[in-house]
Amino acid sequence: MQPTLRLLPAAGVALLLLIAAPATAATIIVDSLEDRSDRRVCSLRSAVEAAHIDQQVGGCRGGAKGADTIGFRTGLTGVIRLAFPLYIRSDLSIEGPGTDRLAITGSVVSIETDGRSEVDLSDLTMQTGLLIRSVRRVGIRSLRFENVYSQMSHASAIQIQGSHLGAVESVEIADSDFYGNRNSDSVVTVTGRLERLSIESSNFLGNRADLSGAILLNGTGPLLARIEDSYFAGNQALSGLGGAIAAIGDARLELARNHFRANRGQESGALFIAADRLRIENSVFHRNGAPNTGAIHIVELTGASGDSQLLFSTLVDNDSAGYGPALVNQASNPLWLAGNLLRPGNAFASCDPQGLASTGYNLELDAASCHLGGAGDMGYVRMMLYRISGGSAASSVPVPDPHHWAAVDAVPAYACSDLYGRPLEDDFLARTRPIDFMSGQPGFDCDVGAVELRAYDAPMPTP
Repeated sequence: MQPTLRLLPAAGVALLLLIAAPATAATIIVDSLEDRSDRRVCSLRSAVEAAHIDQQVGGCRGGAKGADTIGFRTGLTGVIRLAFPLYIRSDLSIEGPGTDRLAITGSVVSIETDGRSEVDLSDLTMQTGLLIRSVRRVGIRSLRFENVYSQMSHASAIQIQGSHLGAVESVEIADSDFYGNRNSDSVVTVTGRLERLSIESSNFLGNRADLSGAILLNGTGPLLARIEDSYFAGNQALSGLGGAIAAIGDARLELARNHFRANRGQESGALFIAADRLRIENSVFHRNGAPNTGAIHIVELTGASGDSQLLFSTLVDNDSAGYGPALVNQASNPLWLAGNLLRPGNAFASCDPQGLASTGYNLELDAASCHLGGAGDMGYVRMMLYRISGGSAASSVPVPDPHHWAAVDAVPAYACSDLYGRPLEDDFLARTRPIDFMSGQPGFDCDVGAVELRAYDAPMPTP
């Protein structure tokens, strides 16, 4: 009896641990392109429902407690045409086989959860809109939104519409492409409550919309929007505002290492800003245009003075298609400039000097319209511009003559920073600032503009 009495507690504990162990999330494999519930196949719609109710639906195994994953049968390629909206209502990850292998079209995909869930979407082509209404976090990676004609009220591709009944905390977009989308207010639109928007390493090319060619921030609550290492080219706002981005809500907009090229709007070629704060660093604005302002038009900055800054960026040949300059700030709070390279387009003016202040080392080529008076600020600088390949789309980027004394290694180390003395650690090409021009190794002084040049970059001259 004694040995038996010793074994019983151990066996009982093991049994209790087995019963108490949480069920692991399930992986559900879609094996059909059909949008129907059929016990012989597992469709995407059935898989989403099976993940939500944790039971078998059609030919799909049931989900389990936790965040289930939906995958696709090896070799399944083609188009899934949704006959009516597809609702995602719980923690879920949908992992596609690749943007070149599977597309979703038809009705919209709608994310409406309990507000505490997290949803991840990856490696798919979306030829329909994504509506985000109530969720803690949405992660979007390696999605391609292509030729979407809007079925939503405010966006062709992604509409974020949180409310007091179901807010959205965070939307993260990375390594994604938005090509040739049409109609509605913008391609990606925030109309309700969203706390954080992050966009990284993504391309917005050839989109057209009414108010903003690529992104519209028009939320109802404080929003931190950070956009990094992304490329905006050939986007168009048909009726007004910004050719690439418009922020007209309570937003803090932070832009780093982005390239804006050949975007068109009615108010501004690239950015239209009526927001809390604007911070731009190590970015390029090239050949954007609008009747009023070539590149950046600011009408309101409600944040504290000094919060809005344009740092070590390149604004070159932005054509207003009229007589307006490339950079305009009509807000009562100043926009602070440091280390920028500016050359006007056909309007023969880089800036409207009202509302601008300088911490130094800004260069204006062939003009002095900005009227900046900081240390190292220069107007009427004569130099050839060159182009090098850079950015996520390897597009040509205008840079100064690499041997010109006024631009290369011209900014002392203490000034390679923002208004508060925080150093700028990366240039447009994600090289660590500063770089010594001759050695290409870490140095002491920064270059003016978005790019830290090296002697072996071998740039090509531009007109």
